[in-house]
Amino acid sequence: MFAEAEARLAAQGIRELWCVVRASDWLEPYLSDHAYLVADRLFTYEVRLQARPQTQERRLGDAFIRRAAAEDLTALCALDEMCFEGPWHYPPALMRVMFERAFWMTVVICAGQIIGYACSQIHSWTGHVVRLAVHPEARRHGIGTALLCEQLDRLAQAGARTVSLNTQGGNQVAQRLYQRLGFRRLSEEARVLRKSLDQGT
Repeated sequence: MFAEAEARLAAQGIRELWCVVRASDWLEPYLSDHAYLVADRLFTYEVRLQARPQTQERRLGDAFIRRAAAEDLTALCALDEMCFEGPWHYPPALMRVMFERAFWMTVVICAGQIIGYACSQIHSWTGHVVRLAVHPEARRHGIGTALLCEQLDRLAQAGARTVSLNTQGGNQVAQRLYQRLGFRRLSEEARVLRKSLDQGT
């Protein structure tokens, strides 16, 4: 099945494949045996909303948070590509799907420009922060904290008891933010495997 899928994708011009698998998944040794290499790790963090620290004061200066609108999607795609490398950034089609399925999606506006955004989903009593991004030049000014706290507040109001999110293993700045807001890292990690479909590479 994998060989056929790879051949079809290569015929369509796809040059590399990425897979996310749990370390305990039977699929990982199979993929490793078929030239998939570990490219990154993903950590999952979780917070119980009733036990999280009291919401911090949110100072955004001249910026403000508002709910995202369909008209924001073009600017959000540009921001997302600026914030996430390679396979991690969302193309327009995926950004639209995320927007349409979101429980709550917000943007931060400063001087008429979108400089950050966050998006979450909720299922029963569990929320998940799907996306959190801040323009590289606007980081370390409390924008990420404000966006994440606002998402947690909305999820709590909707009845969520726990909220999870994922982050890359090397993103220590984000991990410190999550820990400061009461998130704890779950024990099992996922591995990101990559395979080049270009012959000879």
